[in-house]
Amino acid sequence: MKAEAGLWVALSVLAPVVAAVAWPRLVGRLGGWAPMAAQAGPWLHSLAPGYLALLRGAVLGRDYGLYGQGWDGWLSGAAVCAGTLVAGGWLLRRLTLPTAIVLPAPADGLRQEVRWGLYRAAGALWSGAAPGGVAVGLILAMVEWALARRVWAGGAWRTPAAWVPVARMALSGALFLATRNFWLTAVAQIGLLFLARAAGSRSSPPGDAGEGATPKVGE
Repeated sequence: MKAEAGLWVALSVLAPVVAAVAWPRLVGRLGGWAPMAAQAGPWLHSLAPGYLALLRGAVLGRDYGLYGQGWDGWLSGAAVCAGTLVAGGWLLRRLTLPTAIVLPAPADGLRQEVRWGLYRAAGALWSGAAPGGVAVGLILAMVEWALARRVWAGGAWRTPAAWVPVARMALSGALFLATRNFWLTAVAQIGLLFLARAAGSRSSPPGDAGEGATPKVGE
């Protein structure tokens, strides 16, 4: 179980590297299907490993945060997430985000949460506790982000905008640790992205990939 969870996690973490290498060779063969494949690739990357890991029992739905919270857990978790949205909305109204910061569309925020949920669930399986799962999940999400963005190239890691995804990963982990609920964590993250757009932040185009472009799996 632990070894198979590692396989699904490795597939998800390494997908950005594989896509960057394979896409230039595939795009010519796909012809008119290339734009559709570019749109579907990020969703396949986000949904397939987590779904298959759950389907095969490699990770547990409880560790993923899909069930097991109880009514008291739902109520307290909803209060935490509502407070986060209120605080986030208040802060965003008073801040001007630099135009260099590109936030994902809310739908893309959802698919990121699915991947981060897989990493946390695998981490909880390996460590035996939710806090350990959140810590391991954050590390894995950062590794995936670094590979996808190649943050070591050209000093990209030095720019504040490059670290916004890491802040979102950390917030996701904190919300999950407080709620143990994937659904509420995802709703809170999506809500914050909507609030950021309403506050005038610049978001990346939905789908994160244009015609003939490499499908941008990962962060």
